[in-house]
Amino acid sequence: GTTQVTLFISANGTFDQREGKVTFSSEGLTSEFTVIQQQKNSIIVSVKKVKVEAEGDTVEVKLKSNVDNYTVAIPDPVQWIQEISTKALKDFTHLFAVAPNDGIQARTGVITFVDKATGISDAVTITQSANIVFEMEADSVSLGYKDDILNFRITTNDKFKVINRCEWITYNDTIQFVPGELRTYPATFSLTKRSTHDDRSAEISFTDAADKRHPLKIYQEAMPYLLDITYSGSEAVVADVTNT
Repeated sequence: GTTQVTLFISANGTFDQREGKVTFSSEGLTSEFTVIQQQKNSIIVSVKKVKVEAEGDTVEVKLKSNVDNYTVAIPDPVQWIQEISTKALKDFTHLFAVAPNDGIQARTGVITFVDKATGISDAVTITQSANIVFEMEADSVSLGYKDDILNFRITTNDKFKVINRCEWITYNDTIQFVPGELRTYPATFSLTKRSTHDDRSAEISFTDAADKRHPLKIYQEAMPYLLDITYSGSEAVVADVTNT
């Protein structure tokens, strides 16, 4: 006669194909057949996030996958990321060219790898730094001997730092930066009062968000002499009264 046997096969949660043998025995007779179960399809990218500088670069993305029939999807608006080769190498390595970012804001694009048969996917996010704009109103400034405040303008789309090792100049750090927007910021410095009759100069530096150094030379003229001249008969008596 004919007997129907129902076998329950649990889901294969591994990434490997597996097989098992089923044997039927009756009155000294045996029969067997093999059950082959496909593996769980998987696509895993080696890194989930990649940061690229504004100058652009080549990004290498490696996959761990047990499927060959997958697609690489880059959204249409993200035209600044292009796959260099349309076919991956045997080790599932893809190369992508990231174009230079001429904009003043950082940008982000997502590359998705999709299995055509099952729709499973994994993705890598490319974040590219903004093009840093940093403009100083001048490379040097000259101040009068009475000046005790320097208001200096800097136009940039990111934060900057001030490097100052001069004892007679103090940076007043009160700026509230708005990264991603091109703005002009007032960098304010206080100067100590002149007490000598010689010229003085100093150099301070601004470091932009890309760690590029921008020096500023500051010159201040000498304090003039104030003389009190009195006469005693035919003789002149000269006294320095500058600091009195």
